[in-house]
Amino acid sequence: MPIQEALESLRSGKPVLVFDSKDREGETDIVFASQFITPNAIRLMRKDGGGLICVTMPNKVADILGLDYLIKIYERSRMPFVKKLYPNDIPYGEQSSFSITINHRKTFTGIPDADRALTISKFAEIVEHALSSNSEYKKAQVVSEFGRNFRTPGPCVYAHSLKGPYLEKERPYGAYHLPCISCRINTFNNYSRNARR
Repeated sequence: MPIQEALESLRSGKPVLVFDSKDREGETDIVFASQFITPNAIRLMRKDGGGLICVTMPNKVADILGLDYLIKIYERSRMPFVKKLYPNDIPYGEQSSFSITINHRKTFTGIPDADRALTISKFAEIVEHALSSNSEYKKAQVVSEFGRNFRTPGPCVYAHSLKGPYLEKERPYGAYHLPCISCRINTFNNYSRNARR
């Protein structure tokens, strides 16, 4: 599928399939733009993908909300288990993109498809508000809105988008990096992905 056609699919709320490098995970991800996520989309990813449903956020948004990488949060906690479980043997590097897990406050367990769709779509609104914040006062309002509407932990896993030079050929992109680059270039704010073999 041509890139432009894939972007049009995302804009209309349809999924696209993104193949990860055969030298990395060698899998295909189902990708939706998060602002269009629905319970049926969650069901599709859960049943036909069968892997982890993960949602990305631009690094600018993570900075505004004060959301660090999960390993950094663990390190600052100084809990003894962190040193024992430190991810120093990940083939693609120690800096995993995972951040916290969250749940919308209007959900119960957050696990049903409708609950996860609510959490993801409402977080997409937070992302939109954060990206349009042009003052410290508005950024503080977004942080307050985030706290009022979400809690942690939850079943929705969040990850930071890729930092650094996006188009370095030698960089080992994961399957969520390419859509994240495309979303940034084409004004999408975040997206949901689910791995399938």
